[in-house]
Amino acid sequence: MNRYSILTTQSVLPVLRSIVCNKACTVFIIAILIAVQLNAQTAVEITNHWKPEKLGMDNGKTVSSSSPQNTIWIIEPTTDKNLFRIKNAFSGGYLNNQKGALAIGPIEPGWLSAVWQLKLITDYDIDYYQIVNAWTGTYLHNQNGKLELGPLGLPGWWSAQWGFSAVNTVASNNKQAVATQQGSKVEDFQREADAFFAKKDYANAIKYYTLAIQDNPQNARAYLLRGNVFYQTNKFNDAITDYTYAAQKSAPDNATASTAYSNLGNVYCSLRKYDEAIANHNIALKLNPKSDFAYNSRGNDYFKKNMMDSALADYKMANQLQPGIITSYCNMANVYIASGQYDLALKMYASAFDVNPTDTTSTTSVVLLSAKCGSLN
Repeated sequence: MNRYSILTTQSVLPVLRSIVCNKACTVFIIAILIAVQLNAQTAVEITNHWKPEKLGMDNGKTVSSSSPQNTIWIIEPTTDKNLFRIKNAFSGGYLNNQKGALAIGPIEPGWLSAVWQLKLITDYDIDYYQIVNAWTGTYLHNQNGKLELGPLGLPGWWSAQWGFSAVNTVASNNKQAVATQQGSKVEDFQREADAFFAKKDYANAIKYYTLAIQDNPQNARAYLLRGNVFYQTNKFNDAITDYTYAAQKSAPDNATASTAYSNLGNVYCSLRKYDEAIANHNIALKLNPKSDFAYNSRGNDYFKKNMMDSALADYKMANQLQPGIITSYCNMANVYIASGQYDLALKMYASAFDVNPTDTTSTTSVVLLSAKCGSLN
């Protein structure tokens, strides 16, 4: 056997090293078992040969470290027995280098950048593989300290060799694994997650939304809601990933897709990427032209860009679509304040107060703005 060989349905996974038999028997049995495993997809943890580091996903990025989160990966076979896709079990994102650098996220059909060769190295008692991108021929390694794709400096770099350990559990994070659930329990998981989110127990909310996703990977609502948790906890990259999945998986439910794009826009607005925010809010409004949420959100983008006329137009449209929403009145008041029209701002806050006299935002704003107006007179 050559020192390096491509992992195919006739290759050896580390878990099968335990089979004791003579050489001819071992090859025959492994060929049969691995063919069955790969056709059904294989869940693994991936560990570096050079350093005691695992491949994981932290804050939306693929990392190699001693204690990363989200370390369970699904090895998916393709129609070519020599090629595989590598999917993170937590996020559902695929390893790829479509934009040059190593990334993880949604992919499109036909992307060779998300397809990998696994070259088996047989020099050691434990099997290791080189993970090679099929598009660029570059190797996954951590030779320079961080995880990256690139050429090999030397063929024997341990930093570009990875051990694959089969697992029987799907993990929501590195510290707490949950057994794979049988049957559909999506609604139960989501109810639990919703309750934890209401209590601001974000770790458990993520855990149960993840269980719902694992039980039904096409569950757009669970992606949307888990994205909300990530957004609430300022994990913006993870939020972008989940909102993107929610938008993709929600068809033909335009209302859910519109909300996902609106939320994407809000993330980009928080990142001060206002043009990207407006672009996503435009998509949201195309999908659901009656979304007051999308109009209010796009109005915020315009406000941040100091495009006050556009912002005011969107806030007014939101108010027309859904009269009596405090947010729209307060947003319009902010525009009037920015343009020095304090009397009009007071009217907007008064309208918000009429809708809900107990709302502290509008009540406090009226008092403060009234005092300011008095000092100007």
